[in-house]
Amino acid sequence: LCDDTCPRKDPFKCGGKEVMKRDIVVIPNQNGMKCPPSEREKLCGQKKCPVDCVMSAWSGWSKCTKDCESGVQAKTRSILTKPKNGGVACDTVQEDRPCNTGSCDRDCTLTKWSNWVPCSMACG
Repeated sequence: LCDDTCPRKDPFKCGGKEVMKRDIVVIPNQNGMKCPPSEREKLCGQKKCPVDCVMSAWSGWSKCTKDCESGVQAKTRSILTKPKNGGVACDTVQEDRPCNTGSCDRDCTLTKWSNWVPCSMACG
């Protein structure tokens, strides 16, 4: 149990109580010893309630940092509510993944052959 109004100056004004009881089996007569109290109570729940972390939805993946040779993409999210009083902790706010892992090497590319030019050696 918990109570977000705790702590207070008067500790009896927050939290709850636990009660323990017992029954009298034999009632004492005039000469017998009087029964002690048949009920006890103590305070409980005098602590603040835990607040769990709340996170936003993930963003979309970012643009890749490189066109080739292993770039990185990231997605992020925000912490909307920070955990308190022993609540569930927040998970990671960013995830990364590799992208464009192919080589940047470029193969040679040529145009089409031109027409033959006249022979460089003339007859005669």
